[in-house]
Amino acid sequence: MTDPLKKPTGSRWRNSWHRYAEFLRENGRRPVHERYKERSLYVWYSNNRSKLDNGLLYNELVPSFLKLTDEGDTYRFYVFNRETNIQRLAFLGSENNISGSEVNDDRKVSFFDACKMYVDFCNRLERPPLMEIKEEMEIAKWFFKANDDFSNNKLTDQEKHAFDKLLQSTKQYRNENVINHASRLTEGIPNQKGRNGVLNADNGTEVHVGAWERRWFEMRDRYSKYLDDNKKIPTDNSDLQLYQWLLRQRKLLAAGSLKESRKAELDKLLLKIDEIRRNYPEKPNVGGRKRKKPTGDDIESSSLSKSKHNHVKQDDLWNQKWQAYKDFMSKNKRRPSKHRAEDLVLFDWFKHSKKLLKRGLMKTERIAKFKQLLSEAENLPRVNQFNYVDTSLKSS
Repeated sequence: MTDPLKKPTGSRWRNSWHRYAEFLRENGRRPVHERYKERSLYVWYSNNRSKLDNGLLYNELVPSFLKLTDEGDTYRFYVFNRETNIQRLAFLGSENNISGSEVNDDRKVSFFDACKMYVDFCNRLERPPLMEIKEEMEIAKWFFKANDDFSNNKLTDQEKHAFDKLLQSTKQYRNENVINHASRLTEGIPNQKGRNGVLNADNGTEVHVGAWERRWFEMRDRYSKYLDDNKKIPTDNSDLQLYQWLLRQRKLLAAGSLKESRKAELDKLLLKIDEIRRNYPEKPNVGGRKRKKPTGDDIESSSLSKSKHNHVKQDDLWNQKWQAYKDFMSKNKRRPSKHRAEDLVLFDWFKHSKKLLKRGLMKTERIAKFKQLLSEAENLPRVNQFNYVDTSLKSS
């Protein structure tokens, strides 16, 4: 049993939370101890409920866990009035109204109600709706369409403000603490001027952008600050997020998919990166000598010398094996045998050389020496007393 005073690993606790929430969504009930496949979720909930009652559950985990209790939004949505809630969620988008007129009858959902439903869903399961799940397909489609309209400036000012609030509220769903921002959607609509501002790098004026565009400029500023502070380029080891962000921007730029408003800013960032690369200090020469860059003649002479060296080495090895075989026969008055482990090296070499000679693949300068060795071996017996030399080799 785990120590109740030991702080749980965030990712493991969060994975268990998601598994429990998905179980409620799929089954409309809590896991039970009697079923083996549900027992781990049952034990996890019981342990955390006990910690909550005794004040031992960490504060940053309490808001998420309360959603799974009897009074929590996640539990009540998928257990109490389950069918009604799922039907309303699945209905969204089929005949909804996202053009701006607030029609709230039994057959249509206004744009602002849809925004609240989307934020409530993300806070309820701490993830966005998925196209793969039937009852979530319509609200996911609605979000994609509304996001396209938001990017293409097709929404009214009030709808833009509501959708911008939605983006800010749901960007936290991947973090450990998911705060319910749905009430903020009912706040007063501010003036359009200065609502979402980003400083223009050219003249310092403020440009109106949406949440996604503002996020891009934040990443650009963060990357530029990293270059200024460290005088080097982020890598996958030093800052993975910045490294992957720039890699994606380069791909979008190469594919021609990068927005026009971002191209100029990215070009300036790339120039800054090139300047830092040029100013990189040279690596010290560990050997103490400065290496000369090889020319074409050096490479050619090096390859020739290597091939010649290998050729000489192979000839030397063959001559050594030939001499070793000859000395073995002179000393032991027999040929090497495959039945003795200490003889196998010479036995395999002799057998392989015989095959090369028979197939006509042996080098010309080796044939005479090997035939001499064959004639000497013919007069010596093997361990098993069988004739060792092929008669076809003698005639040749």
